[in-house]
Amino acid sequence: MQALPILAGVALLFALAGRGGTAPSKGAPRKDGPSTPPPAASCVQIRGPVLVYGDSQAGAGGFGGGWKDAVSARGFSTVNMNHDGRSTAWLESRAASHFNPRDYDTVVLITGANDGANDYAPEIQNLIAWMYAQGARRVVYVAPLPHTVATDLRRLGAVFPGRGAAWALDPERLRNRDNAHARLSRAARAAGATVIDVESLAPYPDAPDGLHATRATGRMYADLALCP
Repeated sequence: MQALPILAGVALLFALAGRGGTAPSKGAPRKDGPSTPPPAASCVQIRGPVLVYGDSQAGAGGFGGGWKDAVSARGFSTVNMNHDGRSTAWLESRAASHFNPRDYDTVVLITGANDGANDYAPEIQNLIAWMYAQGARRVVYVAPLPHTVATDLRRLGAVFPGRGAAWALDPERLRNRDNAHARLSRAARAAGATVIDVESLAPYPDAPDGLHATRATGRMYADLALCP
């Protein structure tokens, strides 16, 4: 594996400052941070048609596109529907106007990237309960990605205009964000969703701006999680 760019190393050390730790060795899962649900004991079986729904991470050109590629490779039709910059609460309040769950056998739900430290556990439970009530046979919740190494600090700063990369990488803010994400995953599981804890599958997703994972990363995680 090639060494991380200098800027990436700076970003990682900045993110870890205040954790009282050092950067983990390459390829080693992260041991610090909040407790997250354990990974599924076996692969996740899905059937089509499949909807990939959520925030910008669900987009067909990025992380969500990788999930679409993996599902399509398994012979199922797939639709991506993403809403950039939207929180879990926003998606919950408007999902009924976006799609009919009974049109899909499986809904792959990808949210949380825009929630910050807000506790939207009730909203994720309501959203998943509504999907099941309206006829979805299976809801797969992809747990929010962990904060990762930003290899392009300019792109990271552009995601937060007026605040910049230093604000985005504030250690306390990152801890609060991770804790909020853990609550989302627990709530999704309580609502009956199959939760895929991506951090348990492979550490540090490829996300140049530290937030938005690439299509290749989405495909990698989906192939690790889904049954062949």
